[in-house]
Amino acid sequence: MLSIDSIEPLIPAARIEERVAELARQIQSDHPGGELVVISVLGGSVIFLADLVRKMKIPIRIDTMSVSSYTGKAVVPRRLRVLKTFSEDVRNKHVLIVDDILDSGATLAAVLRDVGAMRPASLKTCVFLRKKRQRKIEISPEYVGFDIEDNFVVGYGLDYDGMYRNLPHIAVLKKGHLQSPQAEGTTERSTFTTP
Repeated sequence: MLSIDSIEPLIPAARIEERVAELARQIQSDHPGGELVVISVLGGSVIFLADLVRKMKIPIRIDTMSVSSYTGKAVVPRRLRVLKTFSEDVRNKHVLIVDDILDSGATLAAVLRDVGAMRPASLKTCVFLRKKRQRKIEISPEYVGFDIEDNFVVGYGLDYDGMYRNLPHIAVLKKGHLQSPQAEGTTERSTFTTP
């Protein structure tokens, strides 16, 4: 088990609270008077989702889906697998996908493809963190909490080997403490298969 010495604070809790409130106001202003279906990609986004929707004063339906691309101590994404799909009927409804982090873009692209196939009236995305990195998949979320460097981060719902989700802030997991997924014999962070 890793110690607190293995992480370095990056975004403080107070700044997160401030930014989530800003995002909530922006989303609410873009959906005046209409019902919004919010679909959260579990499990990293659950804390962000809870804070975000509690700050919005519009009619909201909440659903979740579970996708996985990293397991165990893996730090590199591999094949995407759907573990749980959402149940809400989104046809002709305004939909917001909430995810914790935009990394390679594969997870969000796959979710958008599947939800978009159900013909919602509108489909937007909100990510808590967006990594500054080259992506093979072009994807531009309408709402972004923070842009960060391409580091492995934990806290505020994000984990490493199941730990650190309960940290109230975002921290960088120091490179010396990351273990190779190949050495551990694990697969990398996965969700469903992209084309």
